[in-house]
Amino acid sequence: MEQIRGVPLRLYPTEPERQCCVAATHEVGGPAGLGWLGVYIHRWRTRQQLLALDLAQLKDLGLSRADAQREGCKPFWKG
Repeated sequence: MEQIRGVPLRLYPTEPERQCCVAATHEVGGPAGLGWLGVYIHRWRTRQQLLALDLAQLKDLGLSRADAQREGCKPFWKG
């Protein structure tokens, strides 16, 4: 791995490999730049919205009511 002014640089030979590496190192949980408090608020809000969806909306998302309940009832601090 080479460095440019102290910044690690890695060249990826193909786009799929690059996407795989980026996905593996990116923290999942909410929109980028929110910080931990923002991620917790984002999780709580989106889980509340998920619980409020009707069966037709859940079907559009490919989810069952049980899937929505399972995800919507998780504590906000769990990803």
